[in-house]
Amino acid sequence: MTENTKRVAGHYAGGEEVAAYAPVPDVLFQLVKYWYWLLLGREWDYFLTGCSGQGKEAAFARRCIALAAKAIGEAAVERAIEEARDEFKAKVDSARVWEIFESGDWGQLETVKDDWVQKLYE
Repeated sequence: MTENTKRVAGHYAGGEEVAAYAPVPDVLFQLVKYWYWLLLGREWDYFLTGCSGQGKEAAFARRCIALAAKAIGEAAVERAIEEARDEFKAKVDSARVWEIFESGDWGQLETVKDDWVQKLYE
């Protein structure tokens, strides 16, 4: 077991390396999308609520993405992240809110936050 694998596998109880398993690039690409979607979801939650729940899961996701980049390359990881971001963005039904999420400031957020959060609970 490599040192990186020990750190990743040891993150969760019972985690072990399966030496015979070697994921193909397409599988790693999909895993990067999954982990990035999770990170983006955490950022989105923080954006809307101001509550952070990133902790260990987010750190683990970043570590998984970094390990995947070593296997499939930075370009493939960037494509996976771009696809995940586009898919996440498609779920947001307000271009203005997404624009503020990506590049706005807290003042802009306050102008739309209350209405947006209210829509979530309707």
